[in-house]
Amino acid sequence: MAKTGDSLTRRRWFSFQVRDRERMADLSHWDFAENFSGYDAAALILGLEPSESEDEQWRVRIVTDRMSVHYKNAINRLFEEIFIDELENVDFKEPIRIELLSVKLNDLHRKCELFGVETPLHDWLADKRQIRFEVQEFERYSIARWITQIEMKSVYSFDRKLSTTVNAAVETDIDPADLPEELHAANIAFRAVTNGYGDRTATFKNRLIDYLKGNFITLNNEAIQRIATVANPDKGRGRKKFNSQ
Repeated sequence: MAKTGDSLTRRRWFSFQVRDRERMADLSHWDFAENFSGYDAAALILGLEPSESEDEQWRVRIVTDRMSVHYKNAINRLFEEIFIDELENVDFKEPIRIELLSVKLNDLHRKCELFGVETPLHDWLADKRQIRFEVQEFERYSIARWITQIEMKSVYSFDRKLSTTVNAAVETDIDPADLPEELHAANIAFRAVTNGYGDRTATFKNRLIDYLKGNFITLNNEAIQRIATVANPDKGRGRKKFNSQ
């Protein structure tokens, strides 16, 4: 009986995990947004609905911390450009820095470059309350470019040109709770890759592995390899089998 109870508990736990993944997967309503707060962008990068991410704030914080560093890089560079005449005996070397410009910063900087009017940007940079990362919004294309620069992946695609139909991959008439975990993972990964997920130049199996590593983080490497082998429809590749007779 204990064994049956354990099995039921695992089944319920897995059902909750699947439902959480399915909620995270449907972020298509955010496609209508052009600007994002730092927190919202970070949650979406992790595949979380921002309004439902209270229990995952520690994960979101890791991303916002990284965003904040690169936002401050942009602030510092422009601050140096504007106030450089007021600073003495400072050796300004130009290290290669990744920058993330907010909507306001980008707008003021663009106007400054086009019309040569420094005062609004000057005043804004000097106001510590206005330049805080927490009150900024970021344009969709700026976030997409930043993700590319830091060579990371985002569950939600901020670049509409690179959007895939992965969301459609999770649509099924089978209750995922009725599937063993590895079979469920194989089912979802197969649908995702079939619908266009991953690098088209890579093999189907490698795209399966990439999807599994990014979306089923509790699976170890051995399980991922096993699932990818099962879900891979291209059985003709790999080492040839010879008849021993």
